[in-house]
Amino acid sequence: MAKSEIGHFARIPLHVARADISETAKGLWRELAFLSSPQCPNVWVRQQSFAEKLRKCVKTIQRALKELIDAGLIKFAGWMHGRYKTYKLAWKKFFSQDAQDCEEAPAPEKEAKPECAAEQSVSSSESFAERVQKWQERFKCLDGKNGRPTLKECIDQAMTHKARHNYDTPWAFLEAWLRNAAGKCMVVYQQELANAPSTAESMRAYQEMRDKLQQEEFARVWPKIQERDRKREAERRIELGLSPGHAW
Repeated sequence: MAKSEIGHFARIPLHVARADISETAKGLWRELAFLSSPQCPNVWVRQQSFAEKLRKCVKTIQRALKELIDAGLIKFAGWMHGRYKTYKLAWKKFFSQDAQDCEEAPAPEKEAKPECAAEQSVSSSESFAERVQKWQERFKCLDGKNGRPTLKECIDQAMTHKARHNYDTPWAFLEAWLRNAAGKCMVVYQQELANAPSTAESMRAYQEMRDKLQQEEFARVWPKIQERDRKREAERRIELGLSPGHAW
């Protein structure tokens, strides 16, 4: 019997479904669950996006986030892009009240091995700026030249694409997106590097191009000058009463 495809889903834990919180907070936790998993529980939050999904205002989303934090269903886990907060979802049990204060006063914890590589990319000491610097070294073809996109443009485009919800973390989706974009540009970029002329060759090519343009301009203008001179000569002959074949 063939398996039926039911699409993207998330199993809501019992302690979340029966938590004494508002329906908006439960709906927000459900939306966060679509973007995470028990193995990779971290997810970054753009409040405006969740406000549009839940058809609420941003203030309501902010109150729902605080409600989830107070209930121990999520906890602050860091920052992404230096502006978006990252939260860790309580898939198996409630977070203790001490963990809720980590946003303002993070307590030093014993270094623990992350559950997956994607979580490590979000919660490790490697910042987003460091990761971007590595991407710039790897994807040099994303330089914004000759119609190619820049690295920043690719990141901004990826973060607004619907397919990002199909990945466990934004890091994994960004990595796949940049590899795909670089693959489309790499062939032309390598050909440009192979055919890039030296400085002397560039100057010689520039001079040849300039001389060619000057010759083309002269060839275009010179017949008009000759035609103008012939007309003036004919008009002058008429004024003087001379025949066309009469010598001056």
